[in-house]
Amino acid sequence: MVYIGNSSSIFRPEIYSLLAISPKQRIFNMIKENKKYQLILILTLIIITSSGYASNLTDIGRVTGVYQRAKSTLITVELDVKLPIGVVVFINKDIKAVIGDQYNDEGGKYHYEAVLSGKGEIERDSRVYAFGSKEKEEGGEVVYLQLTRKVKFEPKKQGKVLAAYGPKIHIDRGSLHEVKDRDIYAIYDSSGRYKGNIEARGVGDYQTITRLATGGKTRVKPGDTVIYLGRRRFFGLGILYGQSFPIRDEWEERPKNTGPDQVIDPYGDLEWLFEWEKFEKSVNIGKEEAGLLWEWTFSNGWGIQWYWGVYTCFYEYSSGKYRDVIDTNGTKIGTSYVYSSIGYSYKINFPLVIKKNFFYPKWFSPYFGVGAALLRARFRHYRRVSYYQKSTEWPYRDELVGSAYNIDNEAKLYYLTVFPSLGVNLFSSNTIHVIIDGKYIPAWRRLKSGDGEDHTWSGWICSVAVTTNW
Repeated sequence: MVYIGNSSSIFRPEIYSLLAISPKQRIFNMIKENKKYQLILILTLIIITSSGYASNLTDIGRVTGVYQRAKSTLITVELDVKLPIGVVVFINKDIKAVIGDQYNDEGGKYHYEAVLSGKGEIERDSRVYAFGSKEKEEGGEVVYLQLTRKVKFEPKKQGKVLAAYGPKIHIDRGSLHEVKDRDIYAIYDSSGRYKGNIEARGVGDYQTITRLATGGKTRVKPGDTVIYLGRRRFFGLGILYGQSFPIRDEWEERPKNTGPDQVIDPYGDLEWLFEWEKFEKSVNIGKEEAGLLWEWTFSNGWGIQWYWGVYTCFYEYSSGKYRDVIDTNGTKIGTSYVYSSIGYSYKINFPLVIKKNFFYPKWFSPYFGVGAALLRARFRHYRRVSYYQKSTEWPYRDELVGSAYNIDNEAKLYYLTVFPSLGVNLFSSNTIHVIIDGKYIPAWRRLKSGDGEDHTWSGWICSVAVTTNW
């Protein structure tokens, strides 16, 4: 409206205020003062956003199959473009799916397995979309995609079997879930029944090829659950200390000269010397210093344990005893000197044990094994009796009249002994292991001296070891 005439006659303040502000400001004031306009604005923005969202989705293929695996819905798709694993696509524009492994690429089409991350009804030949656009260029139609990758960290503690090919098992956990070579998983079906253990061999980003380590009597099927147990440590190196049991309190006691102080026969009354030969019955076999222990553990629970050291007992002692020689009247007529020397050694050299671990790699893993070692044993008892009388030429000097019982009883053993071994491996999947075991050393051969006395030792040797493992 245009007004003509005297300006003072047509001046109106309200009209002047409206003309003084910008059109954008007038619209903002109207929306601010009226809730109806606010609602209309919100609905308009939703419609614009939705239409823009849909317009950015480009048709890239179709669904070729739908099936269930445990509690997950999986689909197979045929696409016009090649996609990396983990990309998010849309089925019928509203249901999200994550692209998995590619299993075929014949005829210019790419076939993938995908997992649904949303809910909805999906049928065969449903369309597959991705963010992007199609443009016609020389040589054909080009698809430009804006890819959205779904990255979700899931721990390796539990997963699913994807496929089974005899002893090879394919699981849905990989290096992005921190799976490593030699990781061990237990397999259970949907009812919780145990089927066996598998060990990781080929680790990919999202999936791993494993091999059946134990079990296998029940067929492994896709959808079975795998639960992480631990990691097999192939090589271990540490120190070991061993001691025979039971520990006898008297093992450090020396043989005693318990014979009579006066004798009539200078070469008689020697029965007490033979008690010395029973001393080895109370000794302990062990290692005063720690030795080196090597260990190797294989995928099926078998292992090798080699003690680079010696379980040993070494003892040597000699002593003499003077006795007065008297006649029937009790008069001293001479001196009898009895000398005795005894030596005993027993060595079990470099024992090697082949063992089978049970419940491996749990923190408490008992084992049973059979070992072999070089056994060396030696016994020697030398005895001599000398008779002295007063010298007729030198009154203050005794002279040797005679000697007897120059007896040297000796026995030796050297052979390869075989023995059983029992033990427990603590924290078997950790870097540091604690090993407690017992070895029973049998007496396959006897250590007998010339006088028929048996000096053979047999018994348990218990050991404790700490190893670092890789």
